Amino acid sequence: EDAPDAVRNLIIETFDRTGLARAAASSTGARAEVMLSVDLVSFGLTPSRRRAPARADIVLVARMLDGRNRSVLAVERFAVTGPAGDDGPAGAAAALGDVARRAALDVARWTAGQTVRPGSGPTGPAASGG
Repeated sequence: EDAPDAVRNLIIETFDRTGLARAAASSTGARAEVMLSVDLVSFGLTPSRRRAPARADIVLVARMLDGRNRSVLAVERFAVTGPAGDDGPAGAAAALGDVARRAALDVARWTAGQTVRPGSGPTGPAASGG
C-alpha cells in the first residue's frame, strides 16, 4: 500500500471510528450531493541535524465538492508535524503514523463542522490559494 492509499484509508477509518461521518452528512444536509477530496501534498521524515531533532511531517489539502458539478465548496490545508524519537525505522514509522492519524482526525473534524451547500462558493483559507 503506497502513502496516498494508506492516508486515504486512514481518513475513512477515522470517519467510521469517530462517528464523524454521520456528523458530516447531517451538517451538509446534502449527503451524496457533497463530496470530499483529499490530496496528500507531502509526507515524510526530516532526519535530525545538529541540535534539531528528527521530525515527521504531513500536509493534506481537503476540498468539499459539489457532487453535481465538482465545483469547490470549501478548502482547507492541514499541516501536522511531530517529533520522531529517533532516525531508526521503528521511530520513523511511529512518528509518521502519529502525524497521519492526527491529520486524519483534523480532516474529519473539519468536514463534520462544515455547513456548505451545493451551489455555494468556496470557503476557507486555501480557497484563495493561501
